[in-house]
Amino acid sequence: RSPVDVAALARAAAARRPRTHVDAPDGPVWVRGDAAALERAIANLVENAHVHGPARGAVTVAVAAADGRVTVTVADEGPGLGPDGAARSFERFWRGADAVTDGRPGSGLGLAIVRATARAHGGDVRVHGSCFAITLPAAPGRSSETHHDPRVA
Repeated sequence: RSPVDVAALARAAAARRPRTHVDAPDGPVWVRGDAAALERAIANLVENAHVHGPARGAVTVAVAAADGRVTVTVADEGPGLGPDGAARSFERFWRGADAVTDGRPGSGLGLAIVRATARAHGGDVRVHGSCFAITLPAAPGRSSETHHDPRVA
């Protein structure tokens, strides 16, 4: 595992999709891990927000660090998941009823991959409505304390 700047990964994921905004410090926000896996996890959340959020809606990717933890949140402008959907959203092959009936793309693996990646890096992922947050341990010996996204408890 090597130092990975998740702020740079968030900016890269946002640059690939229109209407995606980044709220991250100008400098790096470091974790230790597999850069390709973390990039894929963030990109999965951004893609899900665009596919399942409101048509032409904006997506915000925020990066914050505090108390030895780094949090990357991805939120769209939609209502998001209800309690049942939130509880099941990280199960392999689970897709929301609206995704199935509307014929939206997806296999139901993206969020399972995000959770597996977060846990493999000593963290986790959670959801509240339309806001998904990956929390990871900050890289030891590298400091990048920033603000916290108040939408995620």
